[in-house]
Amino acid sequence: GRNDITTQILSLTGTVFSVRGVVSQDTVDGQGAHILVTGSAVTGSGGVSANFAHSVSLTRVKPELQIESTCPALTAAFEAGIPFQIHNDALALLSGEAAPMNQPQFTSPAPAHHPPPPPGLF
Repeated sequence: GRNDITTQILSLTGTVFSVRGVVSQDTVDGQGAHILVTGSAVTGSGGVSANFAHSVSLTRVKPELQIESTCPALTAAFEAGIPFQIHNDALALLSGEAAPMNQPQFTSPAPAHHPPPPPGLF
């Protein structure tokens, strides 16, 4: 519930996020968007470094809500254009099993195996 969400948000206090990439795609119905944000983070509560992935789903707010709304932010959003609200929001700190994003990974080329020449050819 709300208490769990508050606890999770407070646990990220002081965390520094460095965004590396953002990708967005329209929803199938064209009424929203899925956004994926990736990067690295250093927590403020212990200096733990981790890569992260943050996904956000936005959905278009129906115009009927403007009439019934007493929320100034929603009214301002309608005045600025077509407003969206966060429908789903998920942040994951990824384990350190993967290589850090700022260090390129190189793999050695596989040794080349040359087949022997056909019989009778030198």
